[in-house]
Amino acid sequence: MIKSYFYLYRFVSENQKLLASATVTEIYTQEKNKLFLAIPTDELPFRHLIIDANQNFTSLLIKDEHRKAKKNFKNFITERLPATINNIQICDKDRVLKFILGSFEIYFSVMGSKSNIYFALPGEIVPFRKLKLENVEGFLQSKNFVFPEIPFKFPKESPRDFVSLKKEFPFLNKFIQNEYVAEIDSLENELDSTALENICNKILTDDISIGLNETDYSIKMFPSSWKTFQDLTELARHKTFNDALISYFSFYYRFTKESKLKKELNALLNQQLDKLSNRLNELKNRIEEGSKENIYRKYADLLAVYRNKIFKGMPEIQVADFETSKEITITLDVKLSAQQNIEKYYSKARNEKISFEKSAELFNESKEKYLRLFELRRRLDDIRDLKELELLKKNLSKGKVKTGEQSRIKFRHFLIDGRYHLFVGRDSHDNDELTFRFAKQNDFWFHARGYAGSHTVLRNDNPKEKIPKNILKAAASVAAFYSKGKTAGLVPVSYTFRKYVRKKKGMEPGKVLLQREDTLIVKPEIPTNCEQIFE
Repeated sequence: MIKSYFYLYRFVSENQKLLASATVTEIYTQEKNKLFLAIPTDELPFRHLIIDANQNFTSLLIKDEHRKAKKNFKNFITERLPATINNIQICDKDRVLKFILGSFEIYFSVMGSKSNIYFALPGEIVPFRKLKLENVEGFLQSKNFVFPEIPFKFPKESPRDFVSLKKEFPFLNKFIQNEYVAEIDSLENELDSTALENICNKILTDDISIGLNETDYSIKMFPSSWKTFQDLTELARHKTFNDALISYFSFYYRFTKESKLKKELNALLNQQLDKLSNRLNELKNRIEEGSKENIYRKYADLLAVYRNKIFKGMPEIQVADFETSKEITITLDVKLSAQQNIEKYYSKARNEKISFEKSAELFNESKEKYLRLFELRRRLDDIRDLKELELLKKNLSKGKVKTGEQSRIKFRHFLIDGRYHLFVGRDSHDNDELTFRFAKQNDFWFHARGYAGSHTVLRNDNPKEKIPKNILKAAASVAAFYSKGKTAGLVPVSYTFRKYVRKKKGMEPGKVLLQREDTLIVKPEIPTNCEQIFE
């Protein structure tokens, strides 16, 4: 929306008085595709008009405090400066602005990757960016420039359907179209020009909100009353376009840096979680095999009994087990004497006891660390402090993870197919925390339909990946198991994305509203492919 025709329109309207009498003392660039016009006053000696022709940030901005670089800059048309801005106009149907100065004009054309700035001097047009655009002079002369009037109105002879109107007025972008559909419910009916003008005029007159899309951390700028952006988290609200744009860029760069840090942290956490997961599996197998301490001790005792039959160089010996009377084959070290082989097995028994106890201890430590790291990865979305993120990265890189009660996962935690994480609330307050503080917008949410029960959340770390139906059914079965329908043969379970779960002010703990839902009929159980890793 920052490149919207109507926001350019609004910029000209709001800043006409300020700029129309400003004196341009310098025109230069010190950043790629960005032009700086110094327009100082006695009170604001470092004020600049900044015209950005970069594709992603094409915009106009007035900064009261900007310092010119001491080197690596380039000046333009110094021989025609200083010059007073006499007027600013906008094309009636296109995103092109015209600044009229004493002996020349500056045009700013917003055309995606071909956005450019032109200096219209007597007898020639000099482009700021070296782009191939045929007949620039004809392109500019074909435009009808006007002074922006508010409220905005479409000409009476304009087409009566949206598609045709958009062909004539290309500035009717997808955001305006989506808002129109939200108001009218369709594009197929005859155009409601009044409704469309109201939508456009909201861009020109409404407060401007800066919002965060919690799903992808993108920053949006939009009229505060527009319906299509109400799901975003509002970060700031402004009366003027210039203030809103400054705020937008501030949040954009902050969240871009935050997003980059979180991606790096996620990569570190995933790497360590994978390593810990492999270690846990190895330790678990080791524990399930049991301790061989008694076997080694028995072998040592048997060898002591049959010491006289053991000679150096023997690879093995067969002896009778004094407990079962069955014959046992004991492997011997051919390089050792009988006594040395006996001592070797006693030593293996002692080491096995220590090793087995250590494996159990390491398993518990590794499991606790795994849960802390998993919770830390979940909490990343809630961390807004860049310093905290940078410290986390530093500690993770060194293998350090803070411990503490608040880092523990409070909910029942299951692993489906060894890959998909499932969380189950314990009571009404727990359910609210699981749903509205723990779960992400694109996690799957489950609840037994018609029964009191636990909120259940299936983590969806990659929204682009389609979660298999059998995994959804397994999650639904767990939700049914932790409900009052546990003893029923089959239970209907509602499921939806977390972002469609709402709670009205005053609702009791655990109570929610669903904007949309699907249903699965499942057997209440903990499926065999579902392992509980935190009770």
